[in-house]
Amino acid sequence: MSDFNRLRPILIWIAAGLVGLIGLVVLIAISAGIWLSTPSGRDFVLSKAGEAVPELTVEGADGSIFDLRAARITMQDADGVWLTVDGAHLVWNPWALFSRTLSVSELSAKAVTVARAPLPKPHDPNDQGGLPRLPVAVPLSRLAVERVVLGPDLLDGNPAVLSVAGQGRLPAPWCPA
Repeated sequence: MSDFNRLRPILIWIAAGLVGLIGLVVLIAISAGIWLSTPSGRDFVLSKAGEAVPELTVEGADGSIFDLRAARITMQDADGVWLTVDGAHLVWNPWALFSRTLSVSELSAKAVTVARAPLPKPHDPNDQGGLPRLPVAVPLSRLAVERVVLGPDLLDGNPAVLSVAGQGRLPAPWCPA
């Protein structure tokens, strides 16, 4: 009997184990996706977001985390609320993350109010300033805000009201713009 014939049952067991392990990972990923589509999954993610960003409050959340509606979102600092978003709606495709893309179909709101600039945070010597660089590309198919109110503190004492509509794309750090 050749060495290969003696090793063949062991190789079959190893291959079966690897296929089983891959199947288990796929099953866990699909199960997680299904769970995140439920109200408990959505609430779990929003609670973790609230822990990570204590200044953030999300009220009246509805839908799944992939098609999320919120009655009101606020950001606050020591002086109080400086940003309010009413009637927010976010639709995105989680499966696009496998191609290093955060594909957003819709980001909309009935109203966004920026009352003032947020208070500056304590200086972090590691902070290089500017917008964070995301590790994914972000195509945005539809951006719509019916009413944007910029407070008088932002514009030399003159408030402004406008609307926003459009689409866009933020390239990933490794992609050319």
